[in-house]
Amino acid sequence: MEWVKERDLLIEQTLAFVQSVNAKKADIKRADIRRSDTKPDLKLRIETAPIDATKIIESPASVPVSRAIVSGDFRAEMQARVAKFRAHQERFNREREEYLSATLAKVRAVEALAACLATSYRGISPAIGAFRRCAHPG
Repeated sequence: MEWVKERDLLIEQTLAFVQSVNAKKADIKRADIRRSDTKPDLKLRIETAPIDATKIIESPASVPVSRAIVSGDFRAEMQARVAKFRAHQERFNREREEYLSATLAKVRAVEALAACLATSYRGISPAIGAFRRCAHPG
């Protein structure tokens, strides 16, 4: 019952911690109330400056941008990425199909061997002979 004592001790420690945190919160709230009583209320003053809209709207004339070249490069890059992704997915599908075919072939071989053994089982020694006939026909 050692764990019960440890659990009870942990619960007591947790409760003491929670009470100490709550006490600190209450102290902070009291301190805030005292500070707000001693300081005068300060009004928030916001000053705005006039904005010259023509300076914001003007675009720099020194930087020419050719959108046809940029969009063509982007299009070619995206087509190359899509083609690479498609080839990658096709490879995954092909490998998955090959794995499935190999696994099914193994399962069918085991099922055929089990069926052969089940039909010729008459005891221990005939089963060994049947196993040899089924495993190595010919």
